[in-house]
Amino acid sequence: MIKHFMKESLLILKYLFPLFIISIGIIIYVHNYKNKEYTENTL
Repeated sequence: MIKHFMKESLLILKYLFPLFIISIGIIIYVHNYKNKEYTENTL
């Protein structure tokens, strides 16, 4: 039972981890884009 649960959680992690990385990448990209826009507008 516990081994089965471990296997399931590992599968979930395997699928969630890339999504987590992608979402962080998108957040950083959007943040940098907004900062760039902001600095261009103030100059």
